[in-house]
Amino acid sequence: MRFVLDASVFLAAVNEEPGGDSLVAYLPDSVIAVTTHTEVVTRLIDAEMPFEEAEELMSGFHVPAIDVTFGLAKRAAELRMATRAYGLSMGDRICLAVAETVGATAVTADRRWAEVKIGIPIELIR
Repeated sequence: MRFVLDASVFLAAVNEEPGGDSLVAYLPDSVIAVTTHTEVVTRLIDAEMPFEEAEELMSGFHVPAIDVTFGLAKRAAELRMATRAYGLSMGDRICLAVAETVGATAVTADRRWAEVKIGIPIELIR
C-alpha cells in the first residue's frame, strides 16, 4: 500500500465536499487505522445516519484496516509535541503514525497537516 487515509477523506467523499471525488483513486492502494473507521462511522452517526447504514457505508469502501498496536499508540502520543500547534487530534496522529510505520503517504482533507514538518509524507486532497 502507498497511502493511509484520514477520516477527513472519507467524510469529504460522503458529504460531496471539494476533493471528495479523489477518494476513489486512492482506494485500491490504501489502508486505514481501525480508529479511522470508528471516527468516520461516529461522525456519520452524529449527522443522524443510523449506525447500521453508517457501518455499511464505511465497510463498503473495502479498505483494509490496521489494528492500533501499543507501539503505534505510543508513536501517536510522541507526535503530540510536534503537532499540537496545528490542532491535530489523536486520530490524526494515529493516521500519521501508521503512515510512518508502513512507509506510506498520509492523505487528508485537513490543510493544517501541510504545515506539519515531521518527516512523514502528507498529501492533501484539496
